[in-house]
Amino acid sequence: MQHYQDTSFSESAQAVVDEIVEADGNARFWSTDVSDEEAISGAFRSVYEHFGRLDVLVNNAGIIGPSDPANRIQLSDWERIIRGNVTGPFLCTKHAIPYLRHSAAAASSAPDWRRAVAALLPWNTANRQNG
Repeated sequence: MQHYQDTSFSESAQAVVDEIVEADGNARFWSTDVSDEEAISGAFRSVYEHFGRLDVLVNNAGIIGPSDPANRIQLSDWERIIRGNVTGPFLCTKHAIPYLRHSAAAASSAPDWRRAVAALLPWNTANRQNG
């Protein structure tokens, strides 16, 4: 999902999807405004309906704002940056969690899934004990 409407990015993403599908894979590309809660909710629902699960969320959308000193930045520019870089990741996390939980519960029959996930988390018990 992307925050901005960049035609060249969308075309590149669709080309990757086409390549995956041609190789008998399953892929789709969603483009949405990460600051629009209804759009985000719909996108995650669509992802889940298409793939039947959601295993991971990577909050990688963001925008670059003005580099002027604070006293020269317009409030509207500041609010746009906050919507894209703070509100967007929050909304994605908020709407991904139910699908992530459902997918994790469905995968819980795999005996080592919790250890595998815990090993990837920086705040796991082993890291707290070591430093």
